[in-house]
Amino acid sequence: MEATERTLFIGTVKGLWFLRELDAPATQLAGEELVTSVIATGQRVYFSTWMGGGLYAVSQTTLGVERLGYPDTVSYDRSLIRMHATALWNNTIAVATDAGLFSYAIGRSRWSEPHSEESFQFLLATGTRLWAFCAGEIVGFDRQYRVVERAAARVAARPVQEQSRIWWADTAPTGVRLWSFTPTSRSPRSIDFRLDETAARRGRIESPTVLARWGAFWYVGTGIPSLDSPYHPRSGQLLRLNFTRRRAELVWNGASVSALAVWRGNLMVGTRDGLYILQRMR
Repeated sequence: MEATERTLFIGTVKGLWFLRELDAPATQLAGEELVTSVIATGQRVYFSTWMGGGLYAVSQTTLGVERLGYPDTVSYDRSLIRMHATALWNNTIAVATDAGLFSYAIGRSRWSEPHSEESFQFLLATGTRLWAFCAGEIVGFDRQYRVVERAAARVAARPVQEQSRIWWADTAPTGVRLWSFTPTSRSPRSIDFRLDETAARRGRIESPTVLARWGAFWYVGTGIPSLDSPYHPRSGQLLRLNFTRRRAELVWNGASVSALAVWRGNLMVGTRDGLYILQRMR
C-alpha cells in the first residue's frame, strides 16, 4: 500500500485499487495481476507486478495508466522476470528483480542494470543511501548505484525507516524480535517482546511480514513471509509492541497480513482476505 494525502493505493492479487473515502468501497484502477510494490511521487504512482506486465505508472490527476514494461537490458524472456520491490531513487525507479537490480530513468524512459550480481527482496530509499536487502545481507548504494556499504543481517520482513534507523521484525523464541540498524553501528541491534497471554493462548504466531509505526507503538503484521504462495489462505495476526512491558500484544487475529499503512490518522491493514481499518478509541 502507498498513502498520499488524498488517496490510498492498494496493490492486490487482482491488480491496483484505490480508496479516497473511508466509508466508500475501493475502486479497481489497473490490471488483473499480482502487484508486488507501490510507490508515489508528486505526480505519479508506480507499481510493479510479480510476473506479466512489469512496471506501470499512474497519473495522480487523471488516473491514466501507462505500461513501462521490463528492463530492455536483458537478453532472455523479460516476461519471466519477477519484480520484488521498487523505490524512488535519484530521479529513477529502482527495481529489485530475480535478475538483479535495475533502474528506470524518470522522464527519459530508459532502463539500466546497475547491479546484476545479487537478487534482492526489499528496497528502502533514505536520504543518502538506497538500501537493498537479500537473504543474509544489507547492501547500501550511493546515488550512482555504487555499492558503498554492506552489513550482515537476515531480513525476512519488509523494513521501514523511522528516526534515522532502519527497522524490521522477526520471530523470537518467545514472541517477536524487533531489529534496528544504522550505518554508523555497522551491526543490527534487537529487542525481544514476549507474547502476551491472549496471543500465547493461540499458540505459535506466523512469521512477521510487515511493520509500521502508528502513534506511540510499533505494529507487526504476521502471515506468509514471501510471495511464493500469494493465494494461500494462511492465517495471520496483528501485534502491538509494548516497550514498557516488553510484550507483543494481540490486536487482531485473522488472515495473513501483507501490508500496513497510516492514512488519515488510521492504521490500514491489508490482508489476504481484504482491507481493514484500525481506529483509535474516541
